[in-house]
Amino acid sequence: MNPPKHIVAVSGLISHPNGQVLLIRSSRRGWEFPGGQVEEGEYLIEALKREIKEESGVTASISSLVGVYSNIRPPSKVMFGFLGGYVSGELTTSDESIETN
Repeated sequence: MNPPKHIVAVSGLISHPNGQVLLIRSSRRGWEFPGGQVEEGEYLIEALKREIKEESGVTASISSLVGVYSNIRPPSKVMFGFLGGYVSGELTTSDESIETN
């Protein structure tokens, strides 16, 4: 029997001083907060900063952990949700985001 495999993921509600919230639109799930899978050996907050930059072009600061969620459908996931703020950057798209807002 194989040991269970879990994916660790992060996402962030990133706000701008003007009151807007950063969202990305993926082709698979629609509009969502930016985030993604944590790589082996990577800190949660560093993973979230990397994912935000990759998906949106934005550099963000990360503050409070606001939620821990799980999904038990294979592959199982444990997801950590954070609050954060816009630091710099222009909105861009990537292979993972077809639109940003």
